[in-house]
Amino acid sequence: MGVIGAGLMASQFVSLFAERLGVSVVMTDVSQERLDAGVARITAALDARVVKGQLTQELRDSILERVSPTLDYPDFSACDFVMEAVFEDFGVKQGVLAEVEKFVSADAIIATNTSSLSVDALAKTLTHPSRFIGFHFFNPVAVMPLIEIVASTQSDDTTVATASSVASQLRKSPVLVRDQPGFVVNRVLSAYLSAVCGLVESGVAPAAISRALEPLRLPMTPFALVDLIGRSVTLHMLESLHAFAPDRISVAGFLRDLEQERGGSALEYDINGLELSVDGRSDIEVRHAVEDAIAIEISTMLDESVVPAVDDIDLCLINGAAWPAACGGFSRYLDESGASLRNRGALFHSAAE
Repeated sequence: MGVIGAGLMASQFVSLFAERLGVSVVMTDVSQERLDAGVARITAALDARVVKGQLTQELRDSILERVSPTLDYPDFSACDFVMEAVFEDFGVKQGVLAEVEKFVSADAIIATNTSSLSVDALAKTLTHPSRFIGFHFFNPVAVMPLIEIVASTQSDDTTVATASSVASQLRKSPVLVRDQPGFVVNRVLSAYLSAVCGLVESGVAPAAISRALEPLRLPMTPFALVDLIGRSVTLHMLESLHAFAPDRISVAGFLRDLEQERGGSALEYDINGLELSVDGRSDIEVRHAVEDAIAIEISTMLDESVVPAVDDIDLCLINGAAWPAACGGFSRYLDESGASLRNRGALFHSAAE
């Protein structure tokens, strides 16, 4: 295996590949300093697991022995599968993919962990695009079970099958998704957060929104979610989806303003410090606004064949965003709440299901 990048996510990939696949993992970055930081991050995470009794010292040592940091792309020549995990910028990714392709074998799989860029567009920059695929993990990598496998229009069957096999060997749940902005999880989250931010801009207090959404049984409030994934990442995600679907996804002005406040406190606290008008909408009205946005987006995704069935979307939300599984998936909640009928005139599931 090979990993291009040694940052927070890339380091997790290296450790996961070395542990669960039991193979050597070549890791590179732009400087020795960044490589050293990546190795230190991997080491610290493994040491913490040893202290907790989750890992033996022997296994910890064997995992580290499989990690081979390098600054030289020719060291990737023996890799069968290379994962690109660098900064989410098309030009940067294009550059490293073109460079590593010079040195890997003709049948090696090259994958990208992009969360927002077009896999098809990246594939077109390669000499052999048929062996290129999206392989999108979720954070924390070792915990979240989902991998969105994103085939470009040129990915061949062997590449798709190999990616699915590797995901399964990593003890992950692979879901094949169409190459569209946001894929599945980030697209639904964008619709969700766009609706929430729209409510805030209209004057609904964050605490009132969180209270109104409690029946959805989500793992955290939308404001805690933004704090978890980061304001910059949230803003980038919403801007990408707004460019794709401006009629459904919006970018709140207050989010742009607060993103500039580096080192700010919790989002809900910072929003409460803004001068906003007061909107006295009921909990039901607030909840319907959010449910409707999610139902519309899921319905649109099915119309666009992003995945074959709504169950695939439910699986992605459960395994990639920790959304509730108790009722069989979020689409069933939308059926029960009436959001499906309100927004598509039909249920996502028949009464017999």
